[in-house]
Amino acid sequence: MSLLKRISFLAVVVLLGSLAATAGTISLTPGPSSGSCPTQSWGCETTGAATFGDGWSVTSGNVDFVNSTWWTWLGSGNTAIDLSGSQLGSIATTLTGLTIGQSYTLTFLYTYNPDDSAGVRSANVSMTNAGGFSYTLGPLVNTTSGGAGPLSQNPGWSTFSQTFTATATTSTLSFSALTNQYQSIVLGSSVTYTQNASAVPEPATLAIVGAGLVLIGLKRYRRA
Repeated sequence: MSLLKRISFLAVVVLLGSLAATAGTISLTPGPSSGSCPTQSWGCETTGAATFGDGWSVTSGNVDFVNSTWWTWLGSGNTAIDLSGSQLGSIATTLTGLTIGQSYTLTFLYTYNPDDSAGVRSANVSMTNAGGFSYTLGPLVNTTSGGAGPLSQNPGWSTFSQTFTATATTSTLSFSALTNQYQSIVLGSSVTYTQNASAVPEPATLAIVGAGLVLIGLKRYRRA
C-alpha cells in the first residue's frame, strides 16, 4: 500500500472513530458474599458496607437482593435490588475512563417493590462530575392487591435514560432510597452508559482528515 493510500485510510479510520459511540455496562450482580448478605428464601439483606457487582458498595443503611423464586415475574435466574431493606439504603460505584467534555447517556431499568403495603416508593440517582446530575425515581405507588412473594403482581419496568457531560475522568454514581422502609424503588441487574457520537470531530481529527484530503487532491492534480 502506498504512503498516500495509508494516510487516506488512516484519515477515514480516525474520522469514523470520532463519530462512533462506545458503551459500558456496570453490573449490579452477583450479590454480596453470604457473610455480608445472609441468605434467606427470598434472597438476602446486606449488613455493613457490603460490596457486590462491578465495584458497587452499600454506603448507608441496607438493601435487599431479591431472587426470582420470590418474585417469579423477574424471570428464572434473575435478581433485582430493592434500595430499602430494614433501613433506607444507598449504593455507589465509580465510573472511570470518561472523557472531559464528552456527552454520555446513562440508562437502566427500575420499578417498585410490589409486596405487602400500599404506599409511595421513591429514590434518587445522582452522579458527581456530571454537571449537577441528580434525578428522583418515582414517586411510584403500589397499587397491587397486597400479595407478597410468588403471589405479588408484576409491577412492570420503567426505563431511565438521561444524558450528562463529564467534567472529570471519573464519576461516582449513587442510588439512594428516599421513602418507604422495607419496600422501595427496585433496580434491575445492570446500568449502562453510552458515549454519544461527536457531532463535530476534534481539531486533531480534522487536521488528520484534512491532510489526507490534501494529498488526495495533489495526486489527482498531478494526473490531470
